[in-house]
Amino acid sequence: MTTNLLVRGTALAQAVRPAEDFAVLPLFLALLVGAAIQAFRSGTRLRADTEGLV
Repeated sequence: MTTNLLVRGTALAQAVRPAEDFAVLPLFLALLVGAAIQAFRSGTRLRADTEGLV
């Protein structure tokens, strides 16, 4: 992917072909799900920590 971006717009662009297409959407969705999981874990931990304060 990086090589393709580096040669785009040059004379070498036709000669350089990426080996595979890289799908960014599944990677983005996995990161989004991971962030949501971490947010819920942090919320649960904070709720447990503040349970006896009131």
